[in-house]
Amino acid sequence: MKSNKEVVIRRKLTGFIKRISVEEAQKFNRGDILVEIDSKEIESSIKSLSSSLKARDSSLSYAIEVYKRNLNLYSVGGVSKEMLDKSMIEFKNQEDLVESVKEQIEEFKSKTCQYHKVLRDLQYMNG
Repeated sequence: MKSNKEVVIRRKLTGFIKRISVEEAQKFNRGDILVEIDSKEIESSIKSLSSSLKARDSSLSYAIEVYKRNLNLYSVGGVSKEMLDKSMIEFKNQEDLVESVKEQIEEFKSKTCQYHKVLRDLQYMNG
């Protein structure tokens, strides 16, 4: 006999299943951990992105220094407006790249939390 109280569980997570904690047709409660997924790939990505962030931070610091130097030189006629604008654009580009890497890190950290948290938002009917 088939139950009329079924639930389809979906998560947008990538990884290998480490452990399945339930058997077919087994009852479970809200908050029970149903599966564990190996999050090594995501943790590795976070580590790689963190290294990338350090490099981007260095590039940003250099771009800021160049822009400030060019701003001072421009005020005394030492560089053209074009050179000042180019250094400002490079500074803004580096700033955007740093922000982008930070967002990627947060996205991966969020996915890691999903791996480790219980399925609190599971909606089902208790029979």
